[in-house]
Amino acid sequence: MADIRRYYIEINKGTGGNRGIHVFARSGCEAAVLAAQRNPGFRVVYITLLR
Repeated sequence: MADIRRYYIEINKGTGGNRGIHVFARSGCEAAVLAAQRNPGFRVVYITLLR
């Protein structure tokens, strides 16, 4: 079982401008899925692991 880490994710709705959110997840893929589920209509643009 992997440790839970904090990821910074930028999401975009397509109408201009990005929004940054923090997500706690076990992997970058899981973080992207959680971000998309929590923000319907947005798509993930950028993911980075925070230390």
